[in-house]
Amino acid sequence: MVRSLSESAPADLNKAGEEYTRQRHRNRRLCQTAERCARAFVASKGDTVQGDLESMLFLVADAIEAADALLLVLMPGGGQNGRIEAVASQQGPEPVRERLAGFSLDALMSSATGLPDIYHCQEVLAGQPMSDWQYLLGGKPGLVLPLINQGKLKAVMAFAFELDDLVLSREGRSALLTLAHMAVVFTDVGVLDAALQCQLQRVAEKEQLSGTGSWDFYPATKLLRVSPQLKQIFGLQENDAIHLPYLARCLHPDDRQRVLDQITSSLALGEGYQLECRLLLPDGRQRRVLVRSNVERQVNGELWRHGLIQEVGLTRQLENQLPLYHHVIEQMTEGVMVLSSVGLVEFVNPAFCRMTGYSAEALAGQHVKNHHVSRHPPAFYRHVLIRSCRSGSWVGEVRSQHVSGDPVTYQVRVTAIRQEGASVRYLAVLLQGVVTDPAPAMPAIRQGSCDALTGLPDRNLALQRIDAAIAVLIGQHPQSLQVGVVVINIDDFKPVNDSLGHVYGDKLLKAFGQRLVRCGLEHGNLARLGSDEFCVLIPNLSCADDATDVIQRIRQLKQQCYDLDAGFEVYVSVCLGVALYPQHGDTALQLLSNADTALHAAKRSGRDSVCYYHNDMTLRAAARLERINQLRVALQDGQALRLFYQPQVNATTGALVGLEALIRWQHPQEGLLLPDRFLSHAHDAGLMLEVDRFSLQQAAMQIWQWRDQGLAVVPVAVNVSQQSFVAGNLLEHLQSLVERFDLQAGDIEIELTEEALLEPTPQVLALIAAINRLGIGLVIDDFGTGYSSLGYLHRFPLQKLKIDRSLVAGVDNAGDNRVIARTIVRMAQELSFGLVAEGVENVYQADFLSRSGCVVHQGFWYDQALDPESIERMLVALPTGPPSE
Repeated sequence: MVRSLSESAPADLNKAGEEYTRQRHRNRRLCQTAERCARAFVASKGDTVQGDLESMLFLVADAIEAADALLLVLMPGGGQNGRIEAVASQQGPEPVRERLAGFSLDALMSSATGLPDIYHCQEVLAGQPMSDWQYLLGGKPGLVLPLINQGKLKAVMAFAFELDDLVLSREGRSALLTLAHMAVVFTDVGVLDAALQCQLQRVAEKEQLSGTGSWDFYPATKLLRVSPQLKQIFGLQENDAIHLPYLARCLHPDDRQRVLDQITSSLALGEGYQLECRLLLPDGRQRRVLVRSNVERQVNGELWRHGLIQEVGLTRQLENQLPLYHHVIEQMTEGVMVLSSVGLVEFVNPAFCRMTGYSAEALAGQHVKNHHVSRHPPAFYRHVLIRSCRSGSWVGEVRSQHVSGDPVTYQVRVTAIRQEGASVRYLAVLLQGVVTDPAPAMPAIRQGSCDALTGLPDRNLALQRIDAAIAVLIGQHPQSLQVGVVVINIDDFKPVNDSLGHVYGDKLLKAFGQRLVRCGLEHGNLARLGSDEFCVLIPNLSCADDATDVIQRIRQLKQQCYDLDAGFEVYVSVCLGVALYPQHGDTALQLLSNADTALHAAKRSGRDSVCYYHNDMTLRAAARLERINQLRVALQDGQALRLFYQPQVNATTGALVGLEALIRWQHPQEGLLLPDRFLSHAHDAGLMLEVDRFSLQQAAMQIWQWRDQGLAVVPVAVNVSQQSFVAGNLLEHLQSLVERFDLQAGDIEIELTEEALLEPTPQVLALIAAINRLGIGLVIDDFGTGYSSLGYLHRFPLQKLKIDRSLVAGVDNAGDNRVIARTIVRMAQELSFGLVAEGVENVYQADFLSRSGCVVHQGFWYDQALDPESIERMLVALPTGPPSE
């Protein structure tokens, strides 16, 4: 079967010409396959070896017209013999496994001894015994390539044919042997990679069980590698980027300087270190860790630092601190009583016994009602219990009776202590003092807790006073009176604060608080909740209409001018949300929350609006909260959110010159959601930082994948909110993306809306300049409709402007929009800004913009936002050089 072409060529070329041509074609295809596989193996990775070997085997079989092909490898095992593994087979693994079942490995190795490098195995004839090789080939004729290294059989490659007619040329023979040896080499790579991955998996499991994370740092390259468990210790997700400044920021402020000093000292000495410190996680939790570091010098002289960070269990801390806590509670002047969830007394301190007259022995294990003579109706205690369990605590006065029989009023704080689940396990009762006046009109509340700017009570004190007003009604006239809560928002505060500055914003807030007092509202019933929101408590309402007088007095404040000094005079209006007890809630927290919900409804109605709470608002608020929670899950999971890409096209040449990344949410029930269905919720919930980070990371990863596939890359614009600029870590995140995904200059552009454009302070300009040095340009989106000042626009190092779609939509008709569009084009040309028109939807808009000098267009006239696979097909047609606009 393995003969030279010259020997096998018959004398009669007319009869053999067709067969000769066929054999040459088979050998030529075999040589081409060998070259193709060699290039593929060079680029192969450990985790793709299995698929690459299968592809190679099937390509070779197709080239030489084999009916079957298989590759057997001797895998190392626990003993000396190991085992035979079917790496690939054209008929699938199961038939080969059946042939290998019970197969003698010793017999196979003995049979391989003395065989040529390519062994011709003939078809089994009737009545003749079957050899091991004929058995492996299923009785068909074929070729067997036993691959022996240092006297040991490493692998077997075999091909079976329907007809015994293959003629190998010298080149074909060499190509087949080369392929066989490449297969063995890369099988070893696959085995080593599998063993390495298994070992890494075991290390990860051990780290997880021990609460230990590992890290490696190469000072010369600033490369930091961390394990998944270490990210978990620092409160990060597995896909989150991590860098040294972030680790330093996670150190507890009280430990940070000590830790950094010790690390700096060890770096200077070239030594390792061991220390214990606290971490402050993103969610506010604290975690104590033990840090161990070692340093090694590599062969090239560079230092390599590596180490472990282990979470220190709370048990040791509690064991050390329990005696201290017990001593502190014993020495407290306030009385402390701990009740079980069913009201049994678990613990009292000496101060509690002194204040009530009961001994600890008499109270231990008893139900609290057995030793408490109530001077309140039962509804009062139900209110205290509900308030404590729902919001975590209750503060007020409780009228009781001393063991001597004398009436006494205690100032009390009740706190719910929960177990790891949601249920309340204990109630801690703190007696903060005895009230001398036995019958106050309102339960006294602890003093202090006031807003530093306005001098009004703050949110915490407001909640306590609302609770106190409810408690009075429960104890006296639960059926006839109501409590009103009004939440106020200043309509025009943000423009004043942004344009005049925080100093004048603070003056406006202070003056507004003073006018609330002067319009006849009691100081004690007012509060500043935060920012530009205020609260008014209206106790003892006989009906809802009684709140109207207070509301009108508040709304009349808009008729008065506020003189903020230096000639600045402003008029402001307010929006109000109103909630009433008991219709809209039975706790202070619930009333305040529902009044705030009504306020948001009033703000949606426009300036100077009032809205009373109703139950439908709760349903809408609940739906909004559910959407926000689902979005949080989607951001953490990272699977439901996707980026689509809308092409930006040169209208003159039709070439693709850029992309805009647009986020989509694959909702489990509602399908694919566009940004207008969820981004407003993300903004309200403070999730825009996470959305921006996700979009930037996904876009960077996609660019890297396209470039890795050999595709041309065009600039990708990613929308970023103003919050990301203000947060202060945008630059660090972009730096990590550039390093992680090897981004080139011009790969990514950041789009910021005109309304979100910050004032060009030195800090802002320095940030944008640093981003530009990374090769990332700044694009102003929706240009032409916002509030940016043309007087300082030229000071920004911008790359592009995007003409707003509302202006583009208006250029169909002659009018102002055409004039504005031409003006923007001329201005961009004068300032050397690039220009993109978005929202181009018809030929008339495209033609006008092109004639006006704006040739880069984006919109449905060219294409909608497409998935990455569709964009890939467009990128294939591009040259590998940079796109030209």
